[in-house]
Amino acid sequence: LKKLRLEYNSFSGTIPDFTGMPSIEVLYLYNNSFTGSLNADKLPPTLKKLKVSNNTLNNEIPSKLGEFANLEVLSLNGNEFVGKIPSELGNLNSLQYVISVPAERI
Repeated sequence: LKKLRLEYNSFSGTIPDFTGMPSIEVLYLYNNSFTGSLNADKLPPTLKKLKVSNNTLNNEIPSKLGEFANLEVLSLNGNEFVGKIPSELGNLNSLQYVISVPAERI
């Protein structure tokens, strides 16, 4: 399984652990009702596209996302993240597209 698209559902609770699916490259979880932190330890390191927009995720954007070397698309908007964007995201050399977070987070 390379793509898992679960957008536009009514999923709630915390984002589940996807590490048991190590071949996933595309994970779309946007427009649901996920809550809590975005735990990068529960995401497969093979991700190329991660979209978690328009949920109710909070706390800080995890700096560990900066270790996802293949990440090309990152969508975080429409959540309740706090703090600054981690400088580690600057390590994402493959990143081509970021869907915005509020300017005061930069």
